Amino acid sequence: MDVSVGVDIGTTNTKILVASPTDEPLAIGQFRSEWFDNVEGAKPGNLIEQLATQIEVTLHAAQDATAEHLRLIGVGLASLAESGILVGAHGEDATPVVPWYDTRGEDLLGALPADFRDSFPGITGLPLSSTCSFAKLLWFRSQGVHIKGTWLTLGEYVAYRLTGQMYAEPSLASRTGLFDQDTGAPFEAACQLLGTGADLLPAVRWAGVAWGHGTRTLGVVANIPITVAGHDHLVAAFANGIVAPDDLFLSSGTADALVRVLPKRLSAEQRANVVERGWSHGCHVVRGRNVLIGGTQGGLVLRRVLDILGSDRRDDLDRAIVAGDLLDDGSVRDRVTVLGASVRDATVVITLRNDASPADVWAAALQHTTEELATVYSRVSPGVGDPGNVVGAGGWTQMESVWLAKQRLFPSIRRSHLVEAGATGAAILGRLCSGNGTAAVD
Repeated sequence: MDVSVGVDIGTTNTKILVASPTDEPLAIGQFRSEWFDNVEGAKPGNLIEQLATQIEVTLHAAQDATAEHLRLIGVGLASLAESGILVGAHGEDATPVVPWYDTRGEDLLGALPADFRDSFPGITGLPLSSTCSFAKLLWFRSQGVHIKGTWLTLGEYVAYRLTGQMYAEPSLASRTGLFDQDTGAPFEAACQLLGTGADLLPAVRWAGVAWGHGTRTLGVVANIPITVAGHDHLVAAFANGIVAPDDLFLSSGTADALVRVLPKRLSAEQRANVVERGWSHGCHVVRGRNVLIGGTQGGLVLRRVLDILGSDRRDDLDRAIVAGDLLDDGSVRDRVTVLGASVRDATVVITLRNDASPADVWAAALQHTTEELATVYSRVSPGVGDPGNVVGAGGWTQMESVWLAKQRLFPSIRRSHLVEAGATGAAILGRLCSGNGTAAVD
């Protein structure tokens, strides 16, 4: 059986999925994304070896489960977008990995030239904030790092280490703050401020096109075609068929991310307007499609609240929410107040009255994060109209109380049947890069 592997390089864990020719999962493996454990930033160390080993282990598990001989034909790599590594002229790692949510560089942005700050949203489709790669590189420069080399987001970096080839995948590049969305080239003014040239980003290569073959002698990935599938949220959206104009995807993981597909690329003026409303604009993993992306750190807020209540109480909390209809119970706010500026930081403040129960706390957290997400969506919904196909996916959607909260916001939402949507989408694109796929990403 010809199989493909999808890799989803995430904030907490890196997932590996072996997919059948009909895109069914045959086995799933994972390991912890340990490069984020050091808040000062950490080099990925043995990431490539870990990944290659886990792919092999997962393939063996799939073979045991199917009792068939499996032939790996392609690998797709999805990843978070804003975190990356500056690769020096001699192929060395010139910077550590900094988490996408890290705020370093924020205090440097206000001192940038006014014309640059004004033009940034329209050119890049992003707010000028510490989240984008540009701010992280600006901070490195302030610490004496010479910004010379090539910036690769994590998925692109892994592909480079596996194949020796450097490219920029557009859905990832359009999250960096280094990419001019009109020209498809590096944002010249950003490169100048960093003291580097326009070669800071490599040439563009779209998802589903082979970047090269595994050149390292790392077991099963050697000589296998590899593609960068793109930005994890968008790869998950692609796997769930969110590719047509007006489709809407809700990815509920560490972030609550909303992806709205557009019929065409917005103008610079329109992009600036979208950013002012708290959203961003970028490329889809499907060539010729563009997306609006908005969201909150609601998943991180829920994780912190659940950790306080006890993760082993998930089922009890689900039952209590459903039995008491607590999502619509206004009196919950009298007993519990949950405050968290979850759009930008995930500081959570919980105020309890003496008679508050754990279910009250959980209901208040769900009410708060749902309202935050509703506020974000309302800022663009008048301009784009009602959504068509609406699909929800991600780890939090498997918790029934969270899913009920999402249904309050989007009544027509369908829950994805995919276990690991990001890894599944990456596997589909991995199959396409082998030349064995029948679908087209153009």
